[in-house]
Amino acid sequence: MRRKRTGITLLAEAGEKIEQDKKTSGRDKIELSLLDEYTDNEGTTNSYLVGEVNEENTANILKGIKENGFHGAIDVWKMPNGRYMIFSGHRRAFAMKTLGNTVIPCNIYEKPEAETESRLWYLRANIHTRGSANASSDGGHIYIARQMEYLAGIIKMTGEFRGSDTAMNKMIADEFDTSYTIVWRYRQLLKMSPRLVEAEAEGHIPLKQAAALSVIDKEYQDIVLDGVSKAVNSNNPLNRDNIEKIISEIKEIDSPEATDNNDEKTSKASYAAAIVSAVLEQKMNEKENNHEADISKATPAKKKTYKDTFINNLHGFEKKMDKLQPEEINEIRMELEYILTAINNIGNNENK
Repeated sequence: MRRKRTGITLLAEAGEKIEQDKKTSGRDKIELSLLDEYTDNEGTTNSYLVGEVNEENTANILKGIKENGFHGAIDVWKMPNGRYMIFSGHRRAFAMKTLGNTVIPCNIYEKPEAETESRLWYLRANIHTRGSANASSDGGHIYIARQMEYLAGIIKMTGEFRGSDTAMNKMIADEFDTSYTIVWRYRQLLKMSPRLVEAEAEGHIPLKQAAALSVIDKEYQDIVLDGVSKAVNSNNPLNRDNIEKIISEIKEIDSPEATDNNDEKTSKASYAAAIVSAVLEQKMNEKENNHEADISKATPAKKKTYKDTFINNLHGFEKKMDKLQPEEINEIRMELEYILTAINNIGNNENK
């Protein structure tokens, strides 16, 4: 986007504009029946972006209003049809209605004329407060992914953005105060099969592996999910021997969409098997760590970064290379090929 970067992001600028307009906005008690959910001019709703509002995710708000009453006000736009659109306060409005109230205090703003500005107002009022946290707890990371994609759409709407996917991810990262690699992983959720999205939301497969998995055929995505499910739901203990057995089985599977090219089949199957290995190894390590935490009262060590863990593992592997058997070397070579493939896929997708 061709504009001077002064350290103030688009969403921060929107927040400043909201605060400025708040000085001249009116406050009144509005009938709850006259309030509508945020919906943009293309039909995208608050529910789509941050999740459905229900009694479960408003439990604390309901309790607070019951015990202490309602304080403050929600933010709404006055619409031409005489109704009001909520752009901040959907959960509080739901709670008040659930408790039998008929009106709610509102800060009443004039809706920005530019669609891009009204969308930024909405995002600023939600994702930088409670929206992302609630969305993540209710349905995994898919809502955060949708919010990021929504922001990308707003940036493109201006007609001024001419950069690459990597440039877009970096711009979104600035707005969400995270790294562009994390942004890439979230946005990859929107390219996954529904089954993979559900598995990520339920915690069966971490976001990191789900993002890596999104670049291969959906048939192989299902193979990975079947492998993880088989291991987790099996009566057999989750150990390295059983993990290796499942991985070997996956390597023998042909996807219905695979071509007659045996090299391609081998590559995809190995990639899928490597992801299963990474997921199950992580789950096994989590169980071992939880067990150690239960039986030990020692002070936890300082948390290592991903880089520290990765480098330490490489150093440990290097010291024991001479103990490897030929068949084990081949397995490790495939694992390393998976890692390099995943890194290259991230780079290729970001540079398109």
